[in-house]
Amino acid sequence: MVVGPLLPLMLLVLLPVVLIALLLARALGAERTGLHRGALAARWVGLPLGMAVMMLVIILGASGRTPDSGPLAALGPAAGGIVLLLAIAAGELTLPAPQVAVRRASLRRRTLGTLLPRPAAVLAGLALASLALVTLTGLLLAADGTTFAIEVPPTGDDPGHGAAFGPFPGGDYTVTIAAGTAALVLVAVGALVLILRRRPSDDVQDLLLRRRSSTSVAGAVVLAAAACTVPVALAVLRPLVQVRGEFALTPGMEAGTWIAVVGIGLGLLALPVGLAMVMVPELLARSGPRTGASAAIAVEEAAR
Repeated sequence: MVVGPLLPLMLLVLLPVVLIALLLARALGAERTGLHRGALAARWVGLPLGMAVMMLVIILGASGRTPDSGPLAALGPAAGGIVLLLAIAAGELTLPAPQVAVRRASLRRRTLGTLLPRPAAVLAGLALASLALVTLTGLLLAADGTTFAIEVPPTGDDPGHGAAFGPFPGGDYTVTIAAGTAALVLVAVGALVLILRRRPSDDVQDLLLRRRSSTSVAGAVVLAAAACTVPVALAVLRPLVQVRGEFALTPGMEAGTWIAVVGIGLGLLALPVGLAMVMVPELLARSGPRTGASAAIAVEEAAR
């Protein structure tokens, strides 16, 4: 991918949105977001730190001199997302222990299904699906691991001609992106399990706190997937636009053009959505999961 020229664009899009999200989270405050101060502080640190790690990996990969260094730049978004996920998990561990004499617990079994709000899960799934579709498109259109090529066969007096473009998100980039995304998803699942199994708090809305933290985890996945989708889609679109008019595009190339355009649009839209999920999770997690009957509450144990 032509990552170098995309750095100013990524900064131009991401930085203002990050600042707005941080200011909005600060204005709302810990009580209104349903996140205690330790969790908010972890996000304020993790978000810019994740962005810094992402940009560092991209710059190091793009400036490398070996053939394998270019695809390594595609690990940047996943690396930044993992840093943010670790920060969210660390913030969850700062939740104060109960300070009451009698602990209470719901008799209803908690699962990841009740922990993660459905809209958050859907948004994370769509972001990952968009990344997978754009990456697969690049793989199918690539002539090899890092090149896109098109040619006109010889006809009559025309000896034939062609053009090649690179770096292009072919097989080499696909393997790297798949590995980074797999690591991102594994860390996200680990963070969700940590949120699910953490000790109870003294907040009467403890389950709601867990749901809002899990929404932030899903938001980190959305952010990382979108930050990867946009440059990959741009890299797919660039040669397809340049050869249009000079070469006859195949149906696959025409479809790839539209997939790349839609991928860019969805990726740019997903960036502020993911940031809102991370910093202001109550937009999606406003209440506990819906159930047919109220949860039964029983005395678990008396403090000694």
